[in-house]
Amino acid sequence: MAGATITIEDAALQAWLRRSLQNLSHPADALAEIGEILVQSTQRRFETETKPDGGGWAPNSEATKKRKARRSNHILTDYGHLGNTIHAQMEGATAVLVGSNREYAAIHQFGGTIKHAARTATLHFRQNQRTGQVGNRFVRRSRSNFAQTANIGAYETQMIARPFLGISDEDRRDIEETLVAYLMPRA
Repeated sequence: MAGATITIEDAALQAWLRRSLQNLSHPADALAEIGEILVQSTQRRFETETKPDGGGWAPNSEATKKRKARRSNHILTDYGHLGNTIHAQMEGATAVLVGSNREYAAIHQFGGTIKHAARTATLHFRQNQRTGQVGNRFVRRSRSNFAQTANIGAYETQMIARPFLGISDEDRRDIEETLVAYLMPRA
């Protein structure tokens, strides 16, 4: 080889380099740890209602606030299903995927238009037995004693993007620390 050559004859340093190179060729442990870091970070975003860049999610619409008045009014946490399904999955030996298996996760992450087809629905009411008057509130079918069919026309719902997946600056630092610890094996 032309130029300069350095030969490492220190046995401890050679052993350390061998372990580092072995870790580089088998990154599954580091990727699993990185996946867990990102899962926990993403779940915290549901608590703090923030994007990976630190900004807040768009607030709920007034219609959503009214609909959720009797439940939690937190954004994207109606029942907690989406936030509770965040998981990491190894993709071969060289990649880790973090996401949700919920069908609606993508529309919340990226936003978009949901097209609802026209349909016929049965509406259930409670009718007063004495007066025969039908109440103006919908009830569950099991509590209903009066039903009416209604035609609902096609319509669209515009969903605002509320990114919950991604890598924040804090995540980046945690990943770097994990990789440094992984690549710097102890003697």
